[in-house]
Amino acid sequence: MNKKFFSAAAALFFLFISVQSLYSADWILAAEKFSFTRSGSRTSSEEANASLLPSLILEQISDSSFRMTSDEEMLNRKLKELLTERQSLFLQLSKESQTRDTLFLSETSQRSLKKKIAAQEKKISELKEKISENLEKASKAQKEVEERIKKMNMSEGELVRKKDFSIKAINSFFKRNREKKENYVEFPQKENVALYKNDVSSLFSADDEVKSYGYDSAVFEKAVLAEKINALLTGKMTVYGEYVQVSVLLYIYPGHSILASVTEIGTLNDLPSIARNIASSIMPKISNNREVELYIKIEPEEIRENVVLAVDGVVQKNFGEKIVVDGGRHILEFSCQGYPSKNITFDFFAAPAFLVTVPFEEEKNIVFDLNFLTPDELDVFSFATYDATLSKETMAVPLKTTAGLNVLGQAVQKEKFETVRKAKLDKDGKELLDKDGNVIYEEVQEPLPSKSFFFYIPYETAQKNQVLAVKARSTDIASEIDKRRIWTYRAYTALVISLPFMLYTTGRYNSAVRAYNSSYLDDISTIQAWGNMKDISTIVTLGCAGFFAIELVRYLLTANKVLPYEAGRVSEKTLLKTQKKYDAFFALSDAEDDGLAGDTAESGETETAAEGVGSESQEEVEAGIGENETGAGAKSASEKEAGAGAKSASENETGAGAKSASENETGAPDSGRSAENTKNSSGKGE
Repeated sequence: MNKKFFSAAAALFFLFISVQSLYSADWILAAEKFSFTRSGSRTSSEEANASLLPSLILEQISDSSFRMTSDEEMLNRKLKELLTERQSLFLQLSKESQTRDTLFLSETSQRSLKKKIAAQEKKISELKEKISENLEKASKAQKEVEERIKKMNMSEGELVRKKDFSIKAINSFFKRNREKKENYVEFPQKENVALYKNDVSSLFSADDEVKSYGYDSAVFEKAVLAEKINALLTGKMTVYGEYVQVSVLLYIYPGHSILASVTEIGTLNDLPSIARNIASSIMPKISNNREVELYIKIEPEEIRENVVLAVDGVVQKNFGEKIVVDGGRHILEFSCQGYPSKNITFDFFAAPAFLVTVPFEEEKNIVFDLNFLTPDELDVFSFATYDATLSKETMAVPLKTTAGLNVLGQAVQKEKFETVRKAKLDKDGKELLDKDGNVIYEEVQEPLPSKSFFFYIPYETAQKNQVLAVKARSTDIASEIDKRRIWTYRAYTALVISLPFMLYTTGRYNSAVRAYNSSYLDDISTIQAWGNMKDISTIVTLGCAGFFAIELVRYLLTANKVLPYEAGRVSEKTLLKTQKKYDAFFALSDAEDDGLAGDTAESGETETAAEGVGSESQEEVEAGIGENETGAGAKSASEKEAGAGAKSASENETGAGAKSASENETGAPDSGRSAENTKNSSGKGE
């Protein structure tokens, strides 16, 4: 089991390493310590400058982010790879041939000798066949690159269509063969420029014996490739007083070809300027970036003057018929007032010139209705602008979009409030108390959490005069996700807590069974007890596992609600059912609003009546008994209507209202109370 596990782990590790090597396209640049053209002894400062200058040049070149390789470079790499393979095959061939020759001296049996020689001949034949295939590949690779270079000046390239754009390559010189055939040499590609050992101060140093063979020798090339170096910067310094002449050569390996040659003159006191000038001359050679001409064709031609072009976010003013950019991937953005904007990302590399055709179409607004199948009071927004509010009469919202644009909108539930009883606070934020020391409370309206959902309408679906619908319910997504996340954690915690008990009881049960079978345990009740506990703990653990699985699924489904709901077409039958739901929903909502309004009016009238009782002025009292009786009678009636009205209505609902109504009609009880009130009021006035 352990061997299989480690074997699988090792296989996965080597697979990961091999995959990483496929994608680690780094172009390693190194430099060596510069030498001097004039012989003689050197001061310590001169020796330091010979190491400092290449480091300064590397520091400047490190800003170049990538290099576009050439066909010759890719060919040299392939030929070097095939040569290394041939050398290995040849060594194997030599070994197998020697093994075959020794069989004549070691074998005494003719039958055994023939058998072993036949096996060796088969191996030798296979190796020879591999060497022949290797040579054939090398020959085909050279011919392939030669043919590829011959196509550099072809008259026309291929036409590429991408969405609304038409891009045509002109004078294609890296036209890739689209036919399905084997390519022996990879096409030029972008590679990241990386420094040797990722350090500008780390310089490559070869042995004196290796350097004696020269930079273009196979021995020196082998030493460079052993360090995985693709390019080596060499230089010679000629010093006269305070002035220095620096000649730099940049070699490419494999192939030991010279990529760049630069000579710069300056003062020893200003080495950074010398390094900067040398780097500026070498960097274009390293990046190998070609300028590409883009011919822009606007359709219709009459709007050309109004078109604004931006290349990689930089606006090109008065771009004319063509623009010149560096070869590689670019983002072209075209905009014109009254027309939808267009943009494209394309790798302009396979040709020195491209014809880019940009067809503009006038903006056409498409109007359509979007129905919401779940009744709710929603404010609907699209393109970040308010559109409409759903109501009993409006369950479909008219939306519009421009040709080619998808619609992304949001439906937000109208703000709702809940009544909360809170303590009154003074200006300092302290609770107010009454004369008995009790906290004074008040009822306040607080907004409920906002609920909403997003919806999405593809342009292909949003056609003119189409009836579309989206079925979604507004929710407080953040709160729901937090709730489901907490329950998922709880379920997971329960599962983790239950596992030790299950493992412990299972282990004790198995131990008891083995002890009983080995006659170390005679009491079978112990086995039964541990068996029962094992079963119970297993059931609990399985229940916790099921609970965790359910909560995890619920959490994922809830988290998925943040994605917009996609709208689709709907039938008339579904719309009729939805209309009935809307009628019922808003009828219930209106009834609830009426009930709340009645309660508010009732409480308001009661407060008004109470204030009226205490607002009796001193002038009315001094006016006389008769006026007081009249005023008191009117006041009593007013109290009857305002203060007792709510109670009477409540009694009518519970069934006790009949008695109250009869008493009011006869007037006897109320007349008696009114007379008493009048008499008391008169007495007080006197």
